[in-house]
Amino acid sequence: MKNNTDQTKTPDDSSSRSSVQVWNRNFTFLISATVCGAAGGIAAGYALSFLVFYETESVFLSALILLGRLIPSFFLPLLAGPILDRFSRSKVLVFSDFANGILYLILGIWLCFWEFSYTAYLLYSIILGCAACLDELAYDAVAPMTMTPGSEQKSYAVSALVYPTLNVIMMPVAGVVMNAVGIPALLLAQGVLSLIAALLDAQIRVVQNRSSEKKGFSFKAWKSDLAETFEYLRQESGLLSMFSYSAVSSGLTNACAPSLIAFFSITPGFNAIMYSFFSVAECLGRMLGSGRQYLFHMKAKTCYRFSVFALLTYNILDGILLLTSYPLMLVNRFMVGALGSTTYTVRTAAIQAYIPDEMRGRINSFQFILFYVMTGIMVLIFGFLGDLVSPQWVMAIASLTGILCLSLTWIRNKKGSEKVFIEGVKD
Repeated sequence: MKNNTDQTKTPDDSSSRSSVQVWNRNFTFLISATVCGAAGGIAAGYALSFLVFYETESVFLSALILLGRLIPSFFLPLLAGPILDRFSRSKVLVFSDFANGILYLILGIWLCFWEFSYTAYLLYSIILGCAACLDELAYDAVAPMTMTPGSEQKSYAVSALVYPTLNVIMMPVAGVVMNAVGIPALLLAQGVLSLIAALLDAQIRVVQNRSSEKKGFSFKAWKSDLAETFEYLRQESGLLSMFSYSAVSSGLTNACAPSLIAFFSITPGFNAIMYSFFSVAECLGRMLGSGRQYLFHMKAKTCYRFSVFALLTYNILDGILLLTSYPLMLVNRFMVGALGSTTYTVRTAAIQAYIPDEMRGRINSFQFILFYVMTGIMVLIFGFLGDLVSPQWVMAIASLTGILCLSLTWIRNKKGSEKVFIEGVKD
């Protein structure tokens, strides 16, 4: 597999690995753009989550808004995956950030002059979802191309640090700003920051690995690319196990979010500001996990065992989250953040190194479809449950679902899952 970065030499031992350049030119611009886009997105997402619940007072209606954002991810990757492998991935990334910025500016201006409309926002959330889906697909396809060979775990550790670090800063700020100046200002700020992110993305210079027959696009080529992708995945049981569990896990996390918002909105003694610090605790844990992974390289044979332990513990902690006092909730989220960030870093680095570069856009797109279809299903199920049972029961049911899925994927297909780490992680 060909990597396109400023450095071409791959280190062979731990001493040379420690001297590998992580912050090359392309990676620096990519992370800078990510910081800009994420900073505004965290604040805007926080404000909109509470706005919808305050306006509707329904977990299910809040979940439908989330589902609207996910709808484009059910079908858009089918088109975007082949395009990312045949055309410039970096240009697609620039376009998606630019579109995201314009859409948030429009939404912010709208709320400055007109009242909130649930139906209008539900429809607009689908458009926002298109830009977000394309942006995420393009980022995942471009990121490995900006990384110095041998620095993948460190580079993904840096990437995983962005959101936790910004959450620590932006969540409390968003809570205060939302009460002081209102939601439209946060949305306008998100729009401006996304446009800055697009300008930074435009500075990335990578050479995409495309053979002559993979240039251009047609319906016949699209069908051929999809058939090639499905044939590859059919033979990779380890990847399918990882993708399947991650889809369920991601779905459960998103599906439980409206119930957590409801818990902090209606439970005596809790409020939105407490929820912001509740999230900060998890982000601090993610910072610790990612920071450790940046400093210490995890061996291939250790990755599988650690990941299974971390994911099992993660699910158990989710199940007991709302059954404890607030201080213990903060400890719980800190532990979840540390474990989740570490296993995300080693898993993502291994998967992206394992899959062929010329198929990365399509394989990541398949993963996205699986993620978001499952998330849509989970959002509907747990959004419906959220109006029938308490948030504590919602979290407990989600925990048991996650443990069952882990048993049927990673644990049942141990050989295939270990293979991805052994061949993808460079010791």
